[in-house]
Amino acid sequence: MKHIFYILTLILITTVSYTQVTTAENWTKTDCEGTEHTLFTELDAGNVVIMELVMLDGCVPCINAAHLMQPIIDQYNTNFENRIKWYTMGYNDTYTCEALITWKSDNEINCASQFEEGADQIEYYGGMGMPTIVIVGRNTHKVYFNEFGFVPADTVAFAEAIEYALGIAEPVSVIEEKFKNISITPNPASEFIHITDLRNSPFTLTIINANGAIIQTMEGSNRDLDVRSLPNGLYFLKVLSQESYYSTPFVKN
Repeated sequence: MKHIFYILTLILITTVSYTQVTTAENWTKTDCEGTEHTLFTELDAGNVVIMELVMLDGCVPCINAAHLMQPIIDQYNTNFENRIKWYTMGYNDTYTCEALITWKSDNEINCASQFEEGADQIEYYGGMGMPTIVIVGRNTHKVYFNEFGFVPADTVAFAEAIEYALGIAEPVSVIEEKFKNISITPNPASEFIHITDLRNSPFTLTIINANGAIIQTMEGSNRDLDVRSLPNGLYFLKVLSQESYYSTPFVKN
């Protein structure tokens, strides 16, 4: 019965409706190592800030989300001079630094800094998910990602949001209706990627690594892409035909 109650509570928390904000709220906080941070100062310096607002006790999705985000953040930090700052915050201001640090160590999470106070951010960004994840960037202090919960399917949007926040890509507000359903599965992939809902005309596939180097280009109509030879990491797949253009990140694992 307790297990069923927990599941129902999780569904309620992660599906509650909320208002998406487009501009970050500034804050100044001291992390668990005694260093003071001001959000807008870090954004103005060219950094991207990822806030993961977490519960500690019993929140397995908070831990899973951290493990899904970690390789993506590491890859971008390798290629963009550690400009991605990943912070975890207690969602209700009741956790101590000792508890946060133990949680980080026990679950092998490598976030950059931890903060006891996160309740103001929970209120500003619309409520608590398991966890709540926010990505903000640029000197416009724009919010590029604000989601309750995090599952493997969210890694694509998460990586895209980091690119937008870094300023190396621009969000496309609306893709033409006839092309919006193009997608790739699975993602992450270890052997093959299948491109779905692509029209019948010939197309060009291009794989680009996280450094921007073209790794592979192929032409034809085969919708199954062999990625077995690629080293593990983050890549970008671009699909170009006479009728459509599609671009998405993917992870080879």
